[in-house]
Amino acid sequence: MHHTTPELDSEHPFSGKIRASDREHLLVEIITLVWDSTLELPISLRDADPEEHPVEGPVIVGSIQVTGAWPCTLALAASAELAAVCAEKFYGRPAAEIPPEDVMDAWGELVNQIGGNLKALVAPPTHLSLPHVVSGSTFTYRVPKTRSINELTFACVGGRLRLTVLRPEHA
Repeated sequence: MHHTTPELDSEHPFSGKIRASDREHLLVEIITLVWDSTLELPISLRDADPEEHPVEGPVIVGSIQVTGAWPCTLALAASAELAAVCAEKFYGRPAAEIPPEDVMDAWGELVNQIGGNLKALVAPPTHLSLPHVVSGSTFTYRVPKTRSINELTFACVGGRLRLTVLRPEHA
């Protein structure tokens, strides 16, 4: 990704940003790029509504860690229904033919692509973990000793998904 905005550090534009709104712009670019290039699905940022739960019913959460000079965890949550639609586009097969483990694999690959794009925007040295994916109706996703620095809700084909960037508490 090439950025022409003058205030962005051209080498490490994400890790150089202190304000959440500056990072938000880059996150929207990353997720839009991944959704356009991999799924060919429209996706748009939505205003956060504290009364609205962005993800209802059975949920899928994929996460990946960036370690090194600028550590963070990315978590991408969506309804199982939206994840199945994404898997349908990912594999080019009807959702009914895609087993749940393949939906989870596709979701993990989407998170991996988002993480890889983010990794390219942070100061080295950096490493990307393998993605982790969980799904179900009754679980709590938590990364201990971290704080949320960005939380974005997106709309895609009638569903909602949420991207959260977590940083170590003392970073």
